[in-house]
Amino acid sequence: HLSFYHLIILFMTTCPFLSYIRLHLGSTGTMFPGNIRFLLGFSFHLSIFLRFVFLSSKDDTAHYCIFYTHIYYIVSIHISDAKISLFYGIVYLWRIKQYIITKMATITLSAEKDPMGAAISDYFNHHRADRLRVFSSQFEEDEIPVKELFRSIQSMPVLERTALQMATGRILDVGAGSGCHTLALQEMGKEVCAIDISPLSNEVMKQRGVKDSRLINLFDETFTETFDTVLMLMNGSGIIGTLNNMPAFFQQMKRILRPGGCILMDSSDLRYLFEEEDGSMLIDLAGDYYGEVDFQMQYKDVKGDTFDWLYIDFQTLSLYASECGFKAKLIKEGKHYDYLAKLSLA
Repeated sequence: HLSFYHLIILFMTTCPFLSYIRLHLGSTGTMFPGNIRFLLGFSFHLSIFLRFVFLSSKDDTAHYCIFYTHIYYIVSIHISDAKISLFYGIVYLWRIKQYIITKMATITLSAEKDPMGAAISDYFNHHRADRLRVFSSQFEEDEIPVKELFRSIQSMPVLERTALQMATGRILDVGAGSGCHTLALQEMGKEVCAIDISPLSNEVMKQRGVKDSRLINLFDETFTETFDTVLMLMNGSGIIGTLNNMPAFFQQMKRILRPGGCILMDSSDLRYLFEEEDGSMLIDLAGDYYGEVDFQMQYKDVKGDTFDWLYIDFQTLSLYASECGFKAKLIKEGKHYDYLAKLSLA
């Protein structure tokens, strides 16, 4: 998911590319309608103005994208062949996209953009918390009971308890939150490392007695430690974001899983939201996958950025796993379209 800030950067770098297409096609006699010419010209000049503004930014993403934009300028100016210029433009846009994806993958939250961490911190320090509100463009407003984030192993659903029992060797607890799963594993005498992108949650985990907690993103390529079990619970597939991120997810798993290791992941199939009374499903096959959801959280005055969250049915998970060199096994199904899966290298 790209933030509004990064979408502006993408706009700055895309508009000049479109303008050069216009110039090259115009040189071959191809004419655009007047309103299209005006729109392309306006976007071109607006992107130049935005680049001057963003040059004052301290963010290296903006500087990197602007640098590559000007490299493309230089190349395109000296190329008269529209096809060659188009090729360089496509390569240029792909490089910008890959950089932004890599940049986003290393992101952790700031305290000002960490509503869940703020709620967890409040509950831990004051034994109570206000509403942790959840917004989505697809659903009505909801809320997360903060108390549930501190539940004991006795209060956990059967899928989570099963995963904790199955976890062996050195364990990675992904998106550990308040550390409830990590603490349960420690009580079992198991070796576990907890990671989360929330600085406030990490602080709470340490105060609760988590021995090894890290402030890091699962997709950060600098995170190269290895594990026997990767634990992804409480709709753990959500961290992947979208189906397009599945190859990157499995690639990272290949880097951090030890030989014979596995991923224990729970998720839910949202098909029940689209089922008709006769059992048929009303889904737009031309649209996005029905389990791709966008969320935004707010706790008191702390409002986070919108983020992607993936609910994936077991069949789709198995398909992507197979394509990426993994095999999926259905361990247990819950009472309401949820399930626990084991993923291991084929």
